[in-house]
Parts: sequence; structure tokens; C-alpha cells
Amino acid sequence: MANEEGLLLSEGRKQVFMIHYTSVSQINPDLVRQWVHEAILISEQSTTLRN
Repeated sequence: MANEEGLLLSEGRKQVFMIHYTSVSQINPDLVRQWVHEAILISEQSTTLRN
């Protein structure tokens, strides 16, 4: 996934990344929508490749 902001942290995991927010005001809803959309596309591609 895109990580231009450098917010996604792998924390030792291979496929799970997290962002830690300390305040709701830090959350950009448009950016979250973009990440979710990208995650769905990646998931669909992965499923297609396995079938």
C-alpha cells in the first residue's frame, strides 16, 4: 500500500500495518477511504491470483 506519509508501521509483522493516533482530529477521512479502497484492490488481486 501507499505509505507516502510514513504513517504505516510494520512493527515486526509482514502484512499487518498500523497507525497510532492520539487524537480523532489527526484522522483524515479522505486518506482513510483511499487506504481502504487500495486494500480492497490488493485483496481482490490476491484472491484472483490464488484461484
